[in-house]
Amino acid sequence: TRLATKEGFTARISSAGLIAKVYPRLTSTQQEEHVQLFAQLCRDDTPMVRRVAAQHLGTMLENVVRAVGRKSLEEEGVVTTLMIPLYEEMASNEQPDSVRLQTTENCVAFGRVMGGIVLSDTEGPLTEHELVLIQRLLPLIVATIDDRSWRVRWTAAAKFANVIK
Repeated sequence: TRLATKEGFTARISSAGLIAKVYPRLTSTQQEEHVQLFAQLCRDDTPMVRRVAAQHLGTMLENVVRAVGRKSLEEEGVVTTLMIPLYEEMASNEQPDSVRLQTTENCVAFGRVMGGIVLSDTEGPLTEHELVLIQRLLPLIVATIDDRSWRVRWTAAAKFANVIK
């Protein structure tokens, strides 16, 4: 918590990775607090902090779904209300190339999460809202593939096979 709110950007950079990794081990109250801190890091004024937060967004997403379960994908769940909007912000053209470049790995993470639910027999069929989430994510993935930066397009092409798995 203290690292994420320090004035120096190097502490905030470190906290982005730590929050994403330790999320499943936190209590539910701590999880709520730390997911908000992670969102602050994703919206930080310093591009280097946003870049590292974007790099760990996929890990954070997978850990949130692992810790909270399918409930996180509901209409009021943390994935719908916070994680997808963060991904949309990170992938927007207002972000520097270095930040958008990190979103390609997030495509893979979102694909793994949604694919895991689709392939899971124990969780039942997709709900209507989960289908809406998939429809919301597909244009974001296409936008990443069609980015203005050749480095983002190249990285997205290199990871595309992992997105569709």
